[in-house]
Amino acid sequence: MLRVLNEGEMDGIHELSLQILEKVGVRMTHRRALDLLKSGGCVVDESKSRVRIPRNLSEEIIKKSTGRELKLYYRDRKRCVKMGEDVFFSLGPLQFQDLLTGTVNDYVFDLERLERRYATKEDVAKAGILADSLENVKILGVPLVPHDPPAKTRGLHALAILAQNASKPIAWIHVIDLEMARIAVEVEKILAGGMEELRKRPRHTALLEAISPLSYDDRVVNLLFFYSELGLPAFSIGSMPQPGVTAPMSIPAAIAQNVAEILPGLYLTELANPDLVPAPAWCLGVCVKHCWALDVMLSDPRNLRHLYAAPETALVGLAESQFFREYYGVPVWGTRALRTDAKMPGIQAAIEKALTATLAVLAGATTLGPAGQVDSDQIFCFEQLVIDNEIAELLKRLKRGIPTEKIDFELQIVERGLEKGNYLSDPLTLRRNREMVYIPKLLDRQRYEQWAKAGKEDVLPRAKREVERILKDLQPSPQVDQATARQIEKLLADADRRIAGK
Repeated sequence: MLRVLNEGEMDGIHELSLQILEKVGVRMTHRRALDLLKSGGCVVDESKSRVRIPRNLSEEIIKKSTGRELKLYYRDRKRCVKMGEDVFFSLGPLQFQDLLTGTVNDYVFDLERLERRYATKEDVAKAGILADSLENVKILGVPLVPHDPPAKTRGLHALAILAQNASKPIAWIHVIDLEMARIAVEVEKILAGGMEELRKRPRHTALLEAISPLSYDDRVVNLLFFYSELGLPAFSIGSMPQPGVTAPMSIPAAIAQNVAEILPGLYLTELANPDLVPAPAWCLGVCVKHCWALDVMLSDPRNLRHLYAAPETALVGLAESQFFREYYGVPVWGTRALRTDAKMPGIQAAIEKALTATLAVLAGATTLGPAGQVDSDQIFCFEQLVIDNEIAELLKRLKRGIPTEKIDFELQIVERGLEKGNYLSDPLTLRRNREMVYIPKLLDRQRYEQWAKAGKEDVLPRAKREVERILKDLQPSPQVDQATARQIEKLLADADRRIAGK
């Protein structure tokens, strides 16, 4: 497993995060939050609206965030995806579990015109059906924000469409305010069959973010209280400090600041509802339940644009993964994988996605994502999603390593082939042909003559045909019944009128 930090450096990150919380603190103006944190042992400076957390209390909060399993459920509430399983300490080769599709993109890439365009509700439905069909996609982000509904309710329409057209768990929805959060919960409550079922078997997660450097605005705190008081475990708390912009120009210090920004939100959640204990999956760049969603993000010094696929960003992911896995002893659910700054599928996207995904797997991540995205997580591409699914297959084969059994070390398997002069029909060859060598769906391994005769195709045309085949031939997962669909449709229509004035 890759390691980029030594013991002293990990000690330093932990120590600095505790010092930040104890001596600097976070800015917070929410009256109820300040009162709760003060009653919970924090030091509140009313004149500066700043909350400081004593060292021993910070260490206690970190300790409480380990050792609990998290499950996100399919629409039928019978199947689930388990996060934070102990795959890091197995004796065999390390494994990763699944892909997470990209989230909240305004644009979809049109391969026919080689241009991006605004997404529609139909695109969201297609993305759900496509992702539902791919074996390696176990969790869906909300991949697209449709632009045909009113601007203020687009996120709600996206969630509702995806929830009805896909059966898999949905992570990482972005709620803007309390009104949107209430309606999003109502949508999921209808699909779950009631609030109690939603509490027991959550299907989607929401992301709440602190503001770097070291600040919480009232809007986020209100959302935190909303989810906590409903008893819904499915939300996460994160932040995205930029070294040299909203954090020190130092990777260790930025990671320490990231920890210090998230921990007060976790503690406030516990104070608001002691029954909601932080989950174990410390998420880097993605998020589940109410856990740590870390995402220190480097930027281009020429224009301050986030660098999603730079090698330095991948190094930050390696450092975060190692720190939380080794120092705090918890598994890492996801990291900076399958990221690209390329504007469309192609050579740059392939290089960057393969690099970031391989490093993430070697760092111990159990989930790769966001899949299907290009242009620094701004554009969703159907063809890229099936390409990323193939990358995951290659990495799964790589991580399986070289499994052996007793017969691998016996002389008889050498002697058997000598009689015929080859091993083509040997029982071991026939049994292992497909298990030893992965046969790709999209990559080309033919001789040049065969490739030329077939039209000299690159990966993209094959990916396009695979998308078309799935959307045309696949029987999508059973849709919700008509009564449920009508309930959701009415809920969204009311939201459009009330929130957007449509």
